[in-house]
Formats: sequence, structure tokens, C-alpha cells
Amino acid sequence: MNTPTDKKSWLKYDQNFKTVIHRGTILSWILQGCIGELNGQDYQKIKEGLDIGADGFTVRGKETEQFSGTNGPVIMDNIFDLRLPDSGEPSPSSSILKRRTILPPTPSGR
Repeated sequence: MNTPTDKKSWLKYDQNFKTVIHRGTILSWILQGCIGELNGQDYQKIKEGLDIGADGFTVRGKETEQFSGTNGPVIMDNIFDLRLPDSGEPSPSSSILKRRTILPPTPSGR
């Protein structure tokens, strides 16, 4: 899949990603394979440790901004709180799935 290079396409691509990644079932399945302490855990139990919104499907996320010396401000817009299935304790692993800048990246060579 090619990453879009114009701003309008990039924003649509970004919004589609957010829609998918904020679904509790999908996010829990991804976290199961990415975070060591969740390896082998049932994805439904992982989902129970996510902050699910009133609709019962959408995971609430956080947004924070960091400054990059080369790219300027970077918005970390897919940060999720997660409680471990067995203990209910907060996961020591950060659940950050993607970081993006306000504008699309410039393809190399341009």
C-alpha cells in the first residue's frame, strides 16, 4: 500500500487508520502480538482492560505533542491506557501505535 503524499489524501488515510485502530477488538488483537506481557492472552480479556467508550466498541485514546528537532511538533495521537488482564494493573508498556506529524511526510528524493 502506498502512503499518500498530498495533504487531503493523507488526512483521509489518517482518519481511516484511526477509525480502525480505535475498535476494541482490533486493537486488543494487535496489542496481543506487540506487548510481551499480553502474548498468549485472550484478546477478549485484553479488550476488557481498554478504556471503551459508551458505544461499547470505540477505545478512548489520548493525544500528546512532542517536539522533534528535524520535523517540528509531532502529535502522538494513538496512545491508549491498558490494564493487564490478570491483575488489573496498568501495563508498564506504553501503548502507542502510531505517531504522525500535521503534514504528510515528504517522499525521499524531492
